[in-house]
Amino acid sequence: MREIGFPEILETLDGYQSFVRSISISKAIPSGSLYLVIQGDSVNMPNVRLVITRDYFDLSSSFCRISSTTGNTCILLSKVLEVGKNYFKDFVESAVLSKTQA
Repeated sequence: MREIGFPEILETLDGYQSFVRSISISKAIPSGSLYLVIQGDSVNMPNVRLVITRDYFDLSSSFCRISSTTGNTCILLSKVLEVGKNYFKDFVESAVLSKTQA
């Protein structure tokens, strides 16, 4: 996986990186939303979808699994949520606040 400037998500996915096909991060300033989508191989790494707004979040995956070979993907989802909340603060919330103050 090529590093492109979001090291927190790559660190979170450490150990799963060879099973990740793509990571998409986008924001929608009018609605104040951040979207994070991880496409896994659907065997060792789930597909993950995260939507965060100021007072709402929804994190879902194609599976949550605990196994001796791939570890605990449920803990991975909690870590993805934590990173997503930080990205929301950095990239969405600050942009929405500056837009309303202008």
